[in-house]
Amino acid sequence: MRFPPNRATPKQSSRTGKRGSCAASNDVPPETGGGAAGPGQRLLHQKLPKSPLQHQRDTPRRRALVLTGPNGSGKSTFLRMLAGFSRPSAGRILWNGHDTSVSGVYHQYRLHLNWLTLKDAIYDGFTVLENVQWFEVLEGKIGKAQKALEFMGLARLANEKPRRLSMGQRKRLQLARLIAIDRPIWLLDEPSVALDYEGVELLEHIIQENRRNGGVVIVATHLPIQMEDALHLRLPERFPRRLNSVDLLGRRE
Repeated sequence: MRFPPNRATPKQSSRTGKRGSCAASNDVPPETGGGAAGPGQRLLHQKLPKSPLQHQRDTPRRRALVLTGPNGSGKSTFLRMLAGFSRPSAGRILWNGHDTSVSGVYHQYRLHLNWLTLKDAIYDGFTVLENVQWFEVLEGKIGKAQKALEFMGLARLANEKPRRLSMGQRKRLQLARLIAIDRPIWLLDEPSVALDYEGVELLEHIIQENRRNGGVVIVATHLPIQMEDALHLRLPERFPRRLNSVDLLGRRE
């Protein structure tokens, strides 16, 4: 992740540069860490026969997928399957042409994943800066934590404990960890929740930067996020809607 010199205009910065391509490869994933990988290593391919996903979806050359749909439609479940936390009831998830359910493949695949959910995994015993640095240590990468906090507007809070942060600031801290670790495949579950307007602009910028550098971004969201040339997929309701308490109150009037 490159940090632009002027943080105040993230959208303008995110539109510059020519995006690369993403292609499949049949090579076995090399023994690498969580750093940048070749384009062939960044292809995700999911096959889910007889599912709302209409049999199969590839992350296209645009390298971005936006999942929308009502509550309970399976957006978070889809991301969990891609992350390897649960398995599809049918079909396979392929990375670089290999089934991610195979332990050796999954071990390499997960080194390229950045996973963001509503559970922020922020440790209240650490300072804001230490929360980013700790994940850097686990990743074997040091030196981006302070710049990531500056970019996300949290530099003045670097030595504070997270309990002093608002919900929006905690989300920004999550995003700071995302760009400090700098893995190419991003799975983001409701990443814009609690963010203000500027925070959403920063989110859009780092997504665009990751894509421009050859990464893949898959987002599940209810709120609009600007992702140029992204593939949009709306999941249908999984269960028929039933009358709820609001409907019953309306009938009494």
